[in-house]
Amino acid sequence: MANAIEAVIYGVILLSMLTLFWSICAVHFIHPVNLRVNHGECDRCARAFETVFQSSLTFAQQVIAGDSWGTVTIPIIEESPVTAVFFAAVFLSINLTLLNVLLAVIVDNALKSSESDASIVKQKDDDRKTVQKRLRDLFVDLDRSGTGQLSQQDVAKGYEESELFRNMLSKMDIKPEDMGLIFSILDTDQSG
Repeated sequence: MANAIEAVIYGVILLSMLTLFWSICAVHFIHPVNLRVNHGECDRCARAFETVFQSSLTFAQQVIAGDSWGTVTIPIIEESPVTAVFFAAVFLSINLTLLNVLLAVIVDNALKSSESDASIVKQKDDDRKTVQKRLRDLFVDLDRSGTGQLSQQDVAKGYEESELFRNMLSKMDIKPEDMGLIFSILDTDQSG
């Protein structure tokens, strides 16, 4: 999560620097054209690119928020069509920066989630191996005849006498009445 926040912070810094750069350029190149445009009833349009602050505010409104693009920009492009290249560069660079920041955050979170999933799977596998080893050792203890085989009576007696065996089965939600089913599952050669 910290990496995602770091990516967002760098993205905001980059976005601010890009907006500042384009705002300075707009004061020098767009404002003179904007002075020649009759904006009619739009109060803010005439001063939209008058200062770096006004230009930054205009770009935040138009490019980042996507508001009033046509109110300010279209009359300027109609007055001087070459300004379309400038506005396209502003729009593309700022939007691509935003998209890249969002993509970086998404990819970072996906990688973290994947790493977390892998560690959970590994932990479950380790737990399974530990339980298998414990059960194997427990079954050796339950084999009192030393034949290497357990009868259904050995398993039932082990359940009654071995607290460890009872606890392990209890953790797996296996009750005494399930012992016959457990034995039939474990009795792969059907020898009883």
